[in-house]
Amino acid sequence: MSGQERLLAASVGVPDASGAAAAAVLYLAAAGVGRFVITDSANAQPDGVAYEVSDGGRPRWEALRDRLVALNPDVQVQAAGHVDRTLACAPTDGSLDAIENGSLLAARLIQELAK
Repeated sequence: MSGQERLLAASVGVPDASGAAAAAVLYLAAAGVGRFVITDSANAQPDGVAYEVSDGGRPRWEALRDRLVALNPDVQVQAAGHVDRTLACAPTDGSLDAIENGSLLAARLIQELAK
């Protein structure tokens, strides 16, 4: 099985869909990860910054699901289920460091999943 096929078969759990995690998930979907389980039930904020999901009033997982599907129509997004790996991001201070942290986290996870 090729690395790309392993990514497509992989599933990633996302307990927090804000900040660095939101950026990382977008990178993971663009790389070809096939399934995400997003369990963040908080509502998105209408004034969220660019790397966060900003769609006030809707649950973050729904707003992030819509972004992921727009980026990769073949991706599967669920609110519950078994996952191969869980995305764990430290809270950020709202700076653009979240984008860098998200990209580094995504790169490490892509390497691990593609093995």
